[in-house]
Amino acid sequence: MKKRVLACGEFSQLSTGYAVYMRGLLNFLHKNGYEIIELACACVEGDSRLGDVPWTVIPNIPHESNKAERDKYNSFPSAEFGAWQFEELLLRYKPDVVLDIRDNWHYEYQLRSPLRDYYASVIMPAIDAEPQNKSWLNFHAKADAVLSYTQWGIDLMNASGHNIKTIGATPPLASSEFIPLNKSAVKKEFGLEDKIVIGMVGRNQKRKLFPDLFNSFSAFLNKTGRTDTVLYIHTKHPDRGWEIDEELVKYEIANKVYLTYVCENCRLVKPSLYKGIRGYCERCGCSNSCVTANSDFGISNEDMAKVYNSMDLYVQWHTNEGYGIPVMEALACGVPIAGIDYSAVSEILEYGDGKKIKPVSFMQELESGRKFAVPDNKALSNYLEEFCLLPSSVKARMGVLARLNYEKNWSMEKTYGTWIKAIESVKAKKAWNSQSNISNILNDFPRGLDNKNFAEWLIVVLLNRKEFLGTEMHSRLIRDLNNGMSPGGSGGNFYHEISAASFRGNQYIPFSQEDAFAAFKHMAMMNNFWEDLRIKSNVKTTN
Repeated sequence: MKKRVLACGEFSQLSTGYAVYMRGLLNFLHKNGYEIIELACACVEGDSRLGDVPWTVIPNIPHESNKAERDKYNSFPSAEFGAWQFEELLLRYKPDVVLDIRDNWHYEYQLRSPLRDYYASVIMPAIDAEPQNKSWLNFHAKADAVLSYTQWGIDLMNASGHNIKTIGATPPLASSEFIPLNKSAVKKEFGLEDKIVIGMVGRNQKRKLFPDLFNSFSAFLNKTGRTDTVLYIHTKHPDRGWEIDEELVKYEIANKVYLTYVCENCRLVKPSLYKGIRGYCERCGCSNSCVTANSDFGISNEDMAKVYNSMDLYVQWHTNEGYGIPVMEALACGVPIAGIDYSAVSEILEYGDGKKIKPVSFMQELESGRKFAVPDNKALSNYLEEFCLLPSSVKARMGVLARLNYEKNWSMEKTYGTWIKAIESVKAKKAWNSQSNISNILNDFPRGLDNKNFAEWLIVVLLNRKEFLGTEMHSRLIRDLNNGMSPGGSGGNFYHEISAASFRGNQYIPFSQEDAFAAFKHMAMMNNFWEDLRIKSNVKTTN
């Protein structure tokens, strides 16, 4: 019998990069006999798309009518990532493997669960810049198997010295709908006939450098005076990133930039010059029904393939990328690619024979120490000029080669075969029906220990988790004891998030040996609580 897999992610039916990848992976595992339970963290109870999924899906967000569950969800740190119901799901389904492909702060709770010994953990973190933060690398090292979108990511983890159990690179694959289409026909349908179309697809986030792309495109237009070239961006506005409308005005290109609009009434998908947050639908006549496509209200793969096929050149302009699925999808659709030669996208540009544009410099993110690319906007402007001057026959040949490069370098065997290898190679430390492991809870701690020895005592004696020695949890505990202060809020604590200190907000609070003892005692008690429920669930299953 194939292993039972609990897959934690956003929701496989969304249109985000993580969701698209998860959908392909879970489809493959399901078709190959694995039992799949999906914890869909961005899915609301009662979502109409749940009926379309052939495996078990657990919505993470209670319906607004379910007040009791809503209150529980809203009061729990990291509930949006699935932490509030994770242990309950473990006991309900008793998975062999828990997998997650999100950012490390999304799945950190899985690697320190009270029930961690009873399942194997397979993760695929987004390695999107270098150097990787040491605390993140420590999280990665706790997993039983670690994958990466790219070999670049694998190499970074292997070189870190953190003894991370890397398996291999598992690059995303384009869905079967992403193929070359009749470009002329697509452009005519989209109202882009006789246009050279430069395109970019991505969420409206700060690291997606839409203003810099506008800067380059504006400079290109001003230099060349071309009237046959437009920029097509597939993104959401408004969102948590850039004020797209303001940037279009700033660079004086509002009459040259198209966005994808979707009619909420008739579902017409068509690019248009910016027409506000809501616009008129030319098919059904509704005055305010058209909105920019987004991850929740997205478009089908078939329509998305048309978006790519309307482009003559795809450009990825960013500070950093964990992969860049749109770049790969553009390749699959036979669109030549260009982008910043940094992080994971460099690998796609290399395999796809794309135009690599070196950053002019790097800036360092203060919080993590990672390097972010500073784009060479002038170099991109020059390349746009160069590309547009190419004969149509050369552009067409570049498109054919783009598709051939995709077929040569991306395969199900490489991607999903590596996932199978990872899933089959891992094993939990203990079986779900193992004997009881209830710990003796101490009511006091030894006095007179220095902070270093006291931290070790908390972890080994009180918590009975020797495997946490030498981890980021251990080092942060010593740091906070030495400082006499600890950051509150989820993500800042070295102990379990359900401890009382986690509810004090993202601020520094006094922290003494007494506070540390109380926190670790609480964590030990919660370990016993879940261990007791595990034993009772086994008895119930047996009966």
